[in-house]
Parts: sequence; C-alpha cells; structure tokens
Amino acid sequence: MLFELLKRTLKNQSDVDELMNLARGNEHSIPMKGIRYKYDAMQKNILTTKDIDDLDTLMHFYGHDSYV
Repeated sequence: MLFELLKRTLKNQSDVDELMNLARGNEHSIPMKGIRYKYDAMQKNILTTKDIDDLDTLMHFYGHDSYV
C-alpha cells in the first residue's frame, strides 16, 4: 500500500526510492512518522480522496511510537 501510494502521489522517483528505503530499513515496523515528515516536504501530485484515505490508514496502523 505504501509503495503504491508513493508511486501515485510523488512527482520524483528519487523521493519514492528514499522513502521506500526508510520503510525497508527498519526491521520492526514501518516508521510512518518519519516517512510522513519527509513526505510532507516533497513535491506531490494533487491528492485524491483514495490517496488521503490510504495515507490515513498507514498512519493509523504504523504511525505509533515503536517500543522495542
């Protein structure tokens, strides 16, 4: 879901690659707070309702602090 969202919404492939590397680099969970922080500063296409819903879903499930 994250990869598809990034492909649809980000204008630069290098931004998609950077955020996917962040997601893959964490062995415990997707660090959505950090990804969202960087994502918000990147150039995006106009977000659709589906894009916003997908982002909200990812934040709901992965946007928590990790206690490892």
